[in-house]
Amino acid sequence: MSLKFTALEVGSGDAFLLEDENRKILFDSGGSKNKIVALLRKKGITKIDLAICSHNDKDHSKGFLGLLNSKIRIGEIWLPGTWASVIHSVTHLMRHSHIIGCRNGCCWYDEFLDCLSHFEINEGCYKFHHEESLAYEEYIPNNQLIEDMSFINTVLDIDCIDYCRYCKNKDHELSKFRCSKDMKFRECFRENIRKGMFHIGEHATKLMIQLDTIISITEAAYKNGVNIRWFEPTDACTKKRVDTNIIVLNGSELTKAISTRRIDSFHMLMFALTLTMENKYSLAMEYLHDEIPVVRFSADSDSTCQSEIPYRNNIIITAPHHGSDANANVYRTIKGNDIIWVRSDALYRTQGRPCLAFKSMNKKYCLACKHRKPVRREICFEYDNNTKQWLYKIGTSCICKP
Repeated sequence: MSLKFTALEVGSGDAFLLEDENRKILFDSGGSKNKIVALLRKKGITKIDLAICSHNDKDHSKGFLGLLNSKIRIGEIWLPGTWASVIHSVTHLMRHSHIIGCRNGCCWYDEFLDCLSHFEINEGCYKFHHEESLAYEEYIPNNQLIEDMSFINTVLDIDCIDYCRYCKNKDHELSKFRCSKDMKFRECFRENIRKGMFHIGEHATKLMIQLDTIISITEAAYKNGVNIRWFEPTDACTKKRVDTNIIVLNGSELTKAISTRRIDSFHMLMFALTLTMENKYSLAMEYLHDEIPVVRFSADSDSTCQSEIPYRNNIIITAPHHGSDANANVYRTIKGNDIIWVRSDALYRTQGRPCLAFKSMNKKYCLACKHRKPVRREICFEYDNNTKQWLYKIGTSCICKP
């Protein structure tokens, strides 16, 4: 075996394992912290050489938290460059709380929630506001981001009851936030997320979840000494070769002196977090074998890079956004002589997945299929170097008809 592709059965979300003769690559990790760890252990895998997080939706990223805190080693992790901007900006806002008399930016969370409670957004306009309102672009070394994370962690690890009383102004209290005396601030933050914080609205609660995901995964990577490379997603087709075998289709790498944008207001931080939530900004990549693309990881992106040039070889393409109709244009624009479409998803009976465009494809496999038994089953292919073909090993072919 020179190459093996596996769509892992992680419950909800995407987690694809690619094994070649030299390394194991994990593209996304599913929505469970425990399931991905259990699956890899069952396969006898003790190290992932390269982990790639396409974006911070929990059904793609949450498993990395379990992996980074497990005994399975990760050699290197690729993270969205938008996260670097958020981390650097959160630190700046924590350090420069405008309320006189506060230490360590102790009022940042109160201000953050206050902004969330009044935050409104018109779909389609936030990218303009975000780009126009950024303060300026900075070049910061990697060790600055490490320092930023250390500062954030120091604040989050403060005993919450003390944290609430840090301000010298005795009249100031965190009005939107209550906790028990034995909690750390980070625990209280996540407890508020778990309860839903309905008073600030569903959209604002999702932004809190995004912020927690970004901080938690980056923190775990730094603490475990995992090498991080940052890739800035874009809505343009870049097709940049960033590794011996990997091409990023819709992004570019941030260099060691990271070019990031600092945000000077909580309101603009809301826009930045909203930007990280848009599916089309998830990173899409191709894996090359003998200089030929043999796997295309779509994540939730609607990127149609290279669509004007048909794939002339046998290639596996992961269905974008789990076969959602919102990404149906990908099936119409990406052409090829021998494409195998692989869809990873939970079994949603009411969300219209897979879409008609996916159902119209000739070779298609679904990790979850309501028409097959067992309903959920891992999908696996091995590559034959002689025939230059992917050979089916395990899985469920899709029998859905358009």
